[in-house]
Amino acid sequence: MLKTSGISAAVLGFVLLFAAPTRAADDAIKAAVGGLSASCLLQSYFNICLIADASVKDDADKETLQSTLKTVESLLATTQKHLDDLVKSDFDDEDKAYLKKIKVCTALLDEQVSALHAFWKEKNDKNVKAFDACRVASWKKISETLDIK
Repeated sequence: MLKTSGISAAVLGFVLLFAAPTRAADDAIKAAVGGLSASCLLQSYFNICLIADASVKDDADKETLQSTLKTVESLLATTQKHLDDLVKSDFDDEDKAYLKKIKVCTALLDEQVSALHAFWKEKNDKNVKAFDACRVASWKKISETLDIK
């Protein structure tokens, strides 16, 4: 009897010892995903806006701007794919809801990129207004999602 109790206590201690780090690791992963998602949204938004401003002011050559925007587009596409994978994972419903909000933001940023391409193709008032509408919609959703005042 004494021997069994010792084994049970050892097993229980082992489970508690290794279960806590797993939960802590899960929490750290969730915090990292949240922080990196927020950073990606903000940096993408700022980059797209800076590229648009530079193109209007002719502060950089078109090839450099297009190359830089292509990098932003690629990072957004990769982020969207990873978010799709995470939404299918075993995160809880609250975390999945947050990830879905982030996906909405990345889709709006993608629309903003498309509007900038349309502006580059044909610089007219219609395309300027379309880009600005996308910019405003992106910022509204990003600031709402990230609780930026």
